[in-house]
Amino acid sequence: MLGGPRSRRDFIAGLGSAGASWAAPMVARGQSRATPVIGVLTSGVVDMSAPFLVGFRQGLTETGYVEGQNVAIHYVWGEDQYNHMPLLAADMRRAAGLLDRNLVVFNARTPADFAAAFVSSADQPVRALAIASDKMFLDHGKELGQLAARQPIPAIAAYRDFARAGGLMSYGTDANEANRQVGIYAGRILKGSKPYDLPVVQSTKVEFVVNLKAAKALGLALSLPLLGRADEVIE
Repeated sequence: MLGGPRSRRDFIAGLGSAGASWAAPMVARGQSRATPVIGVLTSGVVDMSAPFLVGFRQGLTETGYVEGQNVAIHYVWGEDQYNHMPLLAADMRRAAGLLDRNLVVFNARTPADFAAAFVSSADQPVRALAIASDKMFLDHGKELGQLAARQPIPAIAAYRDFARAGGLMSYGTDANEANRQVGIYAGRILKGSKPYDLPVVQSTKVEFVVNLKAAKALGLALSLPLLGRADEVIE
């Protein structure tokens, strides 16, 4: 299990009890009327997080808000800097115990730790590797996939870039669609909805990607029913 520090993941945009402060009106320069402001907090890096803002802005647009026209967005980037270790490892160990499986956790605080974590996994009696869902790992999915391709261990992550870059497979929520839902939520709050009145929404759009080249390199024969369920098969 390749794990990262627990953090505020992805986007927080005027939700929960802090909605008043994160989605507050202000007078923007050159405008005569109040313009709502949305605060976006992410642990990721500016350049790598930019593509995932597309879905967030799309959701806002669907509720009638366009950045730079009738809404301002203030961004705060964590730049992959984590200041404390997570409880994630303990949670995973408890889950593994219930399944009667041994779990080895390899932590990565920064992208510079990725290579060492993969080398460590190869030195342990590990039969499979699952990469935790974390914004830092999402931003570096391609790099993780390339590292996984060099190790004789089946690996799975939640990000399609991982499988496309050489990892065995990926299965997880479409990040663009998830961020679109966040944008819709933020827009509804700006229109007057109370956060506690809004229903809990879970993205139902998931992607399953299988890399057959990686499977062959690992000596794995994947069943046709499994491949038939994949959204994308890389040959």
